[in-house]
Amino acid sequence: MDNIYSTGNTRVSSPIGNSKKELRAINEEATLDDMNNEENSDYIIGEFILNICQIICFPFAIDANEEITGKTCKILKEFNLFNKILSACLNNSSTLVCDIPISLLADLFSIFSHLLRKSEDVVHVIIKILKGNKDQSYQALVRCLNGNSTLKSRTCNMIGNLMRYNDAFYDVLKKNKPLFDNLVRCCQLDELNVRKSAVFAIGNSIYFSDLLYVYVEEVLSILINLLNDSLVKTRIHSVAAIGNLANHRITDKMLALKVPQKLLEIACHDTQFS
Repeated sequence: MDNIYSTGNTRVSSPIGNSKKELRAINEEATLDDMNNEENSDYIIGEFILNICQIICFPFAIDANEEITGKTCKILKEFNLFNKILSACLNNSSTLVCDIPISLLADLFSIFSHLLRKSEDVVHVIIKILKGNKDQSYQALVRCLNGNSTLKSRTCNMIGNLMRYNDAFYDVLKKNKPLFDNLVRCCQLDELNVRKSAVFAIGNSIYFSDLLYVYVEEVLSILINLLNDSLVKTRIHSVAAIGNLANHRITDKMLALKVPQKLLEIACHDTQFS
């Protein structure tokens, strides 16, 4: 009988024993090749990988205890699942039904965000996974930042979480300006959650060092506009981004755009700040 674990008010069977068999399937090189020979193979492959992602997400989604999440992370490492899932998504995305690869990558990036919030130890591993092969340098991220609303939001949020503990990802953004430019573009879109996640990422990109100072200062007027965003979280992230920029140095551009006055105004009059 499976062990029973308590997660707050929820009691669930341990997913570890049941999941290993399913997770082992994606580790077998022949699995996806076999599926490619099946009728409706595009749909079958998509559903297969989606189910794997959902199994992995489950312990984090219910905020399971450290024992369960620790065992889950061990399985992910044992089967090298992150690399295999991302590779499967990219290799099959050109032929899959259009919505399936989007949901797969959205789930995958959601898993990454869960792990990044839990520990700094996974940062360099995830950066390496996202880079892909030499000829795939961060193509998945660029593609996802131009996906649907859910995918853009989760991608921006994951990038922000990559910079939660250190500046390891700063160099990636410095050398891949289109990535940063796409984050800035997401700050200006109509989708509320996309804007919120994008400005969260921008703010974290200037917290630990000034490596991206010039990039962020170039979009200062956009950050100032977001101080009036309808979503309070977006306004908070905008204040944080501008504050992080000012912590490194205050420039003539900041003074010309009346940044100190605008920050003081929002501090005094935005009743939704808490």
